[in-house]
Amino acid sequence: MAAQIPGFYYDTEKRKYFRLLPHHAAPTSSFYSASTVEAAAREKQRAEELREETSARQKRKRHAPLKSDAYVRATLFRELGHGAKEEDRRLIYAAGLRGQNVFETEPGRKITALAADSAGQAVVVGTSAGDVRVMPIEEDEEGVLKVNHARVMPLVHSHSAVTSISLSPERHLLATFMGERHPPTIYLTSLANPSSVGIEHQIHSHNRAIWTSSSSPNSECFVLGTSTSAIHLVPHQHVIQHTEYRMKSDVFATCFLPSSSAPTFLAGSRDGDIRLYDVRTSSQARPDITLRHGSTVTHIRALSEVGVIVNGLQRVANYDIRFPHPRSPSSGFAQATRAMRVYDKATRDKEFMIGRGFDVDMERGIMAVADHEHWVNLFSVDTGEKLRSVLGASRWSVPCLGLWFDEGRTWAAEGRELRCFRY
Repeated sequence: MAAQIPGFYYDTEKRKYFRLLPHHAAPTSSFYSASTVEAAAREKQRAEELREETSARQKRKRHAPLKSDAYVRATLFRELGHGAKEEDRRLIYAAGLRGQNVFETEPGRKITALAADSAGQAVVVGTSAGDVRVMPIEEDEEGVLKVNHARVMPLVHSHSAVTSISLSPERHLLATFMGERHPPTIYLTSLANPSSVGIEHQIHSHNRAIWTSSSSPNSECFVLGTSTSAIHLVPHQHVIQHTEYRMKSDVFATCFLPSSSAPTFLAGSRDGDIRLYDVRTSSQARPDITLRHGSTVTHIRALSEVGVIVNGLQRVANYDIRFPHPRSPSSGFAQATRAMRVYDKATRDKEFMIGRGFDVDMERGIMAVADHEHWVNLFSVDTGEKLRSVLGASRWSVPCLGLWFDEGRTWAAEGRELRCFRY
């Protein structure tokens, strides 16, 4: 520390002594008068006190546990005879999740698609090498989930990567294969009848790739998303009936609406449009409804007959299809459809790759979103708030290519590993 010399001021930044002038004799631009030095000392002291107060506030223990702790709130409500609030249930569930690795594929084969078969206590996985297999899951005495390798059932091997796996209510399974250097194909079989012979079927040559698929919750039919169309499939005993709905953009997302009266599905595409089709109409008919998401659509999940959640490369939003986008040549056609809710905390600015994991737990109102930066996070469907969980505690080693909610379990594909998260 510099010595204090009467009549001089030591500037710590310039590391020099300066003569202190009387205030009336000091230039207006001069800092080194008695009054300005005192003012600078007071400002420095105030800044130091502010830093100490901020540090103490951060270390101070909270005295409002009802506001900060979902467990305390839920316990108090239960003691008072009231049920816990839904949002508190989500917070408690997400915070209580614990994960484990259940299975690992052979070197060089990433898990690119998965589906949980609750009735068969198994998980169906597809790999980048074109393998599809059914893996029975068992729980040992210590509560650890393991694959029964003696009962693993290989279903099919193709020449290209598996892009999606869908299961119908009657346990009909549909697997789709990209195509790449070979024509894109699908594989259809019945898990309820192990003796049934699967059907492998090539898609039309003008479709360069199959991106996705989904099953109807009310009937035994499927819909495919391809490079040039959405294809509605109805399997029969030895043949597959199909209807093709052509469009000018790749279809990356499909979803049936849970309506028992009208079999309808949604198709989301690269151009950001979401089109609704009634399968009873002609394949040449225009879509009944068009929504514009504002960015490439990668996933669609139906919350109800009129509500859907749409995940895209940049954002996630909730739409009510009763308020569709105006038809062309309306002046507002180029604008995005107004959403019921935009999940701002799930927004990604630099997303550029499709195929990341996404799913919605309808029972609990929880949404899982994976991004290209190797993060997987849970969000509340009702509020859009991020839920603290082990999934988002740290960055994953590789991008998550598959997510699936199934009766209290969350299945995830991380490279070669199949992971399960349970409460």
